[in-house]
Amino acid sequence: MCLSASCYRSGTIRAMNSGSSPILAAGDACLLRVGAVADDRGERPGPWLVRVLVDRFGGATISEIQSDRSAAVDLDRPGAVLVPAFVNAHTHLDLTDVGIRPFGGSFDAWLEMVMDARPRTAEAIRAAVVAGVRLSRAGGVVAVGDIAGAPGSSPELAAMFALDESGMGGVSFMEFFAIGARERHGIDTVHTAFDGLPASRNVRFGVQPHAPYTVSNRGYAAAAAIAGTHGAPISTHLAESPSERRFVADGEGPTRDFLERLGLWTSAEEIGVGEGLSPTAYLARAFGERGRGVVAAHGADLSDEDIELLAQLHATVVYCPRSATYFGFDLAVGAHRYRDLLDAGVNVCFGTDSIINLDTPDRISPLDDARLVVRRDGLDPVTALAMLTTYPARGLGLDPAKFRVEPGSPIEGILCLPTDEGSGRGRLAGVFENGAAPEVLTLAAGRAVNDLPATRGDV
Repeated sequence: MCLSASCYRSGTIRAMNSGSSPILAAGDACLLRVGAVADDRGERPGPWLVRVLVDRFGGATISEIQSDRSAAVDLDRPGAVLVPAFVNAHTHLDLTDVGIRPFGGSFDAWLEMVMDARPRTAEAIRAAVVAGVRLSRAGGVVAVGDIAGAPGSSPELAAMFALDESGMGGVSFMEFFAIGARERHGIDTVHTAFDGLPASRNVRFGVQPHAPYTVSNRGYAAAAAIAGTHGAPISTHLAESPSERRFVADGEGPTRDFLERLGLWTSAEEIGVGEGLSPTAYLARAFGERGRGVVAAHGADLSDEDIELLAQLHATVVYCPRSATYFGFDLAVGAHRYRDLLDAGVNVCFGTDSIINLDTPDRISPLDDARLVVRRDGLDPVTALAMLTTYPARGLGLDPAKFRVEPGSPIEGILCLPTDEGSGRGRLAGVFENGAAPEVLTLAAGRAVNDLPATRGDV
């Protein structure tokens, strides 16, 4: 088997970087046998013969699915479930090289650790994103909602350009901070940086006001204006912790202490906090109608009124279960209300947050977050699969139809998921009961990461 980039492009089946997952190259045709096929519409028990045709961009079309006639196949996976590739709607790929770190018990101390440890030069940031793309592909991810951080308090474009050049799909969100003594600076720099962005190639560029405890009302309004002017998607961290709620409602607590240590605190009136609002109400007031479609990461601390506001905003909430467990927020604020959000018509999907809070050093995949919830809560496996595919695709403005298994229609990527059948609930349920990495057959635009062009001169 040839493992070079040239053989990958010429149409041979090769192993992924991990050496464990074969992937189909551009131009390949493959007949495989699988135990079941599943997408957000349900599971179809097999066995099935599936014929896959891969286009020159790495995307695929399933030309036919037929019952098993014991034909000779190119790949035989009778114990696996064939599913669409995943979308990770909230991640921080520029923190990949920070690695997995323990949580010391203080969120503010953890933020300071990240500020100290994160890469700061364009070269180091780009290398971290490239590493994150590799780990994401190993986890079966074809598109991301990636947060391009602001390590020097100003937007950094290196992460955005690196993701765009990687072939990964989705959105790169330009993060910024704008509060208190640095409010005007933050607003001015994000306007300048976004106005100067070149046209993207593979991803959309979006804007990310960091969170209600680091962005003022005026900062959120500025982000909404940028999104409206440029037709850009918008994301934010929202309702993640008890200290966030206390800060927004009362202007007090450890978050205020943190801002004071950084020399950012001015007054509650100036920042717009201390009026008894929840973080969600604070966000909705600042955005108004311009915040429709916001991608809200976490959404852990929500009242009934907050859920209603998110439904009115047509928001997507990205639930990051491993992150909530890592920080202890699932205990501090109670069980996540993803079921109530779904029942209220809010789009909810899974995300990973950064690698720092994960337990899978070989991959960055929301599949492992979904597994935690299915095992703990008994979430329906089909709903879990939807929260990995069509739901996050919709939230990031991608075509949900390309994250379904539909003969004759293009699909962004195809995975084979090993399954345990011990529960008797079907093969798809078994996917969420084991911890195996997905076997990646094909991913759209999946050129070898080490073939990335040189860093753009304008970074």
